[in-house]
Amino acid sequence: MGFPDRARSGPPDRASCVPGAFTRIGTRGDGARRYRSGSGDICADEGNHWDVTYCNCGGC
Repeated sequence: MGFPDRARSGPPDRASCVPGAFTRIGTRGDGARRYRSGSGDICADEGNHWDVTYCNCGGC
């Protein structure tokens, strides 16, 4: 099961770090671009903040 987290004030380089390091997996219904990390965490770029779901099961 993942744990959602709203990363509103992350490091200023988050917008360039996530797309470069994670795999793009599509777009949510609200238009947010989605990315998956190697460990299964999912990030969604909402423009002014990132929604992050941390996966604690070793790859959901």
